Amino acid sequence: MMKKALEKYAKKLQKDAEVAFIRRVMWTDMEVRIREMFKDIENSPQADWYGGMKVHSGLHPEANEIPVNNRLNHLQVTCMTRLLGLSSVKEVDEVKDCEGVEQKVRVTKRTTHLESDSAMWFTQTPTGGVTVFMAPYRSDLVSMNEREIIIGMFKDPVQLTEGRLRVSVRRTHLPNPSRAFYVSA
Repeated sequence: MMKKALEKYAKKLQKDAEVAFIRRVMWTDMEVRIREMFKDIENSPQADWYGGMKVHSGLHPEANEIPVNNRLNHLQVTCMTRLLGLSSVKEVDEVKDCEGVEQKVRVTKRTTHLESDSAMWFTQTPTGGVTVFMAPYRSDLVSMNEREIIIGMFKDPVQLTEGRLRVSVRRTHLPNPSRAFYVSA
């Protein structure tokens, strides 16, 4: 009785491993679709509104030596640092050396405000599925409590179609590759 249960479970594990292998191999096609969608945007002048945009694997360079079917894959669309066009002045305490003696003095500093750290990334799960995350911009003026927001989960990379990807992009407020850029009034 116990032997049959173990054999049944072993077959299930083997089947799950085979399915995960296939899904990890499917990652390659999904990555091509994503890179193709963002290719025109990445180097466009409109990407400057986001501080620039970069599509990259997000993996350590040595991880790329591991075959795609033996690693958890990752792809990231990163918005670079973006100037907000705002400045402010604030008083801060600094330690200054006055004739060999360190003294705390209050100085006025001008600060230029910016946003950074916005990204959308695609991570492969151990079963070969894909989870789509986003990280909102952060700045010294405004930030969200959430650092990583799940915006989609897919059983396998094939389910992340171009249409579903466009919906995910709209949720992140990244530029939509399907239409021209515009600035809302």
